[in-house]
Amino acid sequence: MGDFDSQAISAQEVEEHDNDDWETQSAKLDQRIDAYYSTGAISDLADAIEAAETLDDLTQQEHLRSHRLEILDTLYGMTHQKYCKTRSLADLDVVIRFAERAIRETPDTDPFKADRIGRLGQVLILKSDHTARLSDLDEAISVLHQGMEVVSDNNHTCRASLLSDLGSSLSNRHKLTGNMDELDNATRFAREALDLTDENDTQFSGRLTNLGNRIWSRYLLNASLEDLEEAIEVARRALCVRPIVLHGLSDRFNNFAVRLGERYARKGAQEDIDKALEMCHYSIEASEEGSVEWADRQYTLGSLLHRRYSRSHNIKHLDEAIAAETKAVEAAPEDNLTKARYLNTLGSRHGERYPLTKAKSDLGNAIRLTKKAL
Repeated sequence: MGDFDSQAISAQEVEEHDNDDWETQSAKLDQRIDAYYSTGAISDLADAIEAAETLDDLTQQEHLRSHRLEILDTLYGMTHQKYCKTRSLADLDVVIRFAERAIRETPDTDPFKADRIGRLGQVLILKSDHTARLSDLDEAISVLHQGMEVVSDNNHTCRASLLSDLGSSLSNRHKLTGNMDELDNATRFAREALDLTDENDTQFSGRLTNLGNRIWSRYLLNASLEDLEEAIEVARRALCVRPIVLHGLSDRFNNFAVRLGERYARKGAQEDIDKALEMCHYSIEASEEGSVEWADRQYTLGSLLHRRYSRSHNIKHLDEAIAAETKAVEAAPEDNLTKARYLNTLGSRHGERYPLTKAKSDLGNAIRLTKKAL
């Protein structure tokens, strides 16, 4: 037997050995994924990730390279689940690394390339939320624009997702820069994303909410009644979507309540404040008692009740506002930045009630709470 034949047999033996390893490791990955789905334990998830990384190493062999993209997608999904449990920036960086590698492995002709670019944009947005760095947000926006360049016209699902994420990231950028053009573009992208989303899509109510939030942000800057009316209408539509999406339901009730309360402050229609208070109570019921969200909803209720007091001058309405805002203060964590705002507002309410009651407790609370807010 010649040297060439010996080399050929040797290469075949290596390939067969690698294939055996692949089958063994694939079976191990399946077992560990099943274990994780059974227990939900992060240790089982870490074991599954380790098994997938072993398979990733094996795909460096040319004859196994066709499996590489599948394994990278699996690693992206599992590391993303781990990040959702830990909320660790280090874990998020691992997710980003696998998302980037998957894009590099995806041919330009692959119809799913835009989807993979889009998910990289999403995790980069998460990173910018962690770091609050404009450079991280700019990177996310740049990646999402790249996705828009390659997504096909008929891939409405991916295009809508990219537009929605662009709208959210530009809105975040506007908060950092104050550039009104960015808010206008964020509103436009949110509107385009909604137009591409079917009313039966589970994303529809969320995209209505996003559009409403963009319009509301614009209203807070320009005080345009036209923007206020549209923000109210969009918030109403978001609550009418069927079937009801439970995720974000408290937010949707709260948005509608706040915007109706704003119109009441400007126009004084009793039906607006009545509806606003009704929606606010629903938002409280839809949140977990004692949570940060619940505290925020109690604060909203107090603000609405105070707006009613400002027109009625009925001390009962002021008492109700103080009661709600006291609950907000009690529920807010000590390290929560909004607690100072809650304390300051509650102190002001007691100070406002003191001339009416002449109660030393109101004066004392006004001084104590205001000092504590500092």
